[in-house]
Amino acid sequence: IELKDKALRHIAAAAAPDRPLANSVDDATSALLVLGYTEAQARKATDKAAGSLPADAPLEDLVREALQNT
Repeated sequence: IELKDKALRHIAAAAAPDRPLANSVDDATSALLVLGYTEAQARKATDKAAGSLPADAPLEDLVREALQNT
């Protein structure tokens, strides 16, 4: 539960409505790293998630989709 709270705080701090998708992918990758995923796992999941969501998708949606891809 502590890791989940830490990740959610990280997501909330990084979320901004006008952030480019590339920055959001980096932030989503960081969130997965906080949860204990390896760099390779996190990057693969977030890249896949970014490909399946619209470019203006919120960071929270990107993280949620990336978690489903792990």
